[in-house]
Amino acid sequence: MTAPLVDAATSRRLTALRSLLMLAVVCIHTEKGLLFALAAEAPLAKAVLNVFCRHVFQTAVPLYFAMSGYLLFLRYDGGLGGYPGLIVKRFRTIMLPFLLANLFWVVFILVEGGIPGIGGTTYVKERGFVGLIFGLNGLPLIYPLWFLRDLFILFLLAPGISFVIRRLPYLGLAGFWLCWNFMLQEGIPLEFSGAFFFYLGGLLAEKRTDLDGLRPYIWPVCLGWIGLVAVSSTIQISGTETIWRYPAWRASVLVGAVAVWLLSGKVHWGGNDGKDERGETNWKRAIFLLSPYIFFIYLLHEPALSFIASWTSWMVSPDSSPAQLGYVLFLAVATMAATLGVAWMLKRFAPPVYSLLTGGR
Repeated sequence: MTAPLVDAATSRRLTALRSLLMLAVVCIHTEKGLLFALAAEAPLAKAVLNVFCRHVFQTAVPLYFAMSGYLLFLRYDGGLGGYPGLIVKRFRTIMLPFLLANLFWVVFILVEGGIPGIGGTTYVKERGFVGLIFGLNGLPLIYPLWFLRDLFILFLLAPGISFVIRRLPYLGLAGFWLCWNFMLQEGIPLEFSGAFFFYLGGLLAEKRTDLDGLRPYIWPVCLGWIGLVAVSSTIQISGTETIWRYPAWRASVLVGAVAVWLLSGKVHWGGNDGKDERGETNWKRAIFLLSPYIFFIYLLHEPALSFIASWTSWMVSPDSSPAQLGYVLFLAVATMAATLGVAWMLKRFAPPVYSLLTGGR
């Protein structure tokens, strides 16, 4: 009997990280809800939200891409034999939920007239029904779901990516990094950032790299991340025009993704000692209880947040940073609670529908 490629402890760590990273994605978009009612945030609120929404939480999607690439290339050898099965499975688990979610909300707009902060019938006519559902010539209607579109495209390209990883591993990595940092994204339906991190994860899998090999340097990595966030946030908040604006931000995301992974290793998630459930703290137990619903929360969070923000904009104080930060926290909690409630009801009372919408999850 062969040993699993990912041990139980790492598997639980990845499960916990998936939940935390998708919650971070929800938090990224809460600033948009605040701006429903304000032309600009109060100074302290603006600074705090820049640090967290535009820097710290921005490590979530890149790290998820890297984890996806790593897990794929641990098992997939790049051959065409298992390729059709891989694509069929990923279409069901990734692309079908993406298409159904966008289709539902496009139809909703056509029937109801619009979604606050997302668009109305004029926007649908301008972009086109198919364009908004598939995310052609721009983002899909529910724009945070671009991640699923890009992830599926990367799975489609898996044989080619595998070839480069095996034949020109570091040249390929440098190429994707250069694309991310220097190529214009216009007209290309694939975010270079996601491609770079997906490739990086695949390279780590191919080389069977110790994912915690940098653990002895965790605190220098974290200090470097803090320093980069401080530099990038200062540039953005001050509005300074400099050639370092985007390089500093991208560096903060790259180092931040490494730091978040290393920090997750400081937590005992259970798995190898038979204590998966016993002795867990409440917050860790909550993360694992949330994990079956987290994908649905991700699918629904943007429209839910938009509606909640439009209904509660009267709560926002135009001058108070603490009140604005409190409102952003309220939006995050309310959005998570609302989407979790819908997920629980569907999974409890209409499991076939829930399974279809979430790709069998």
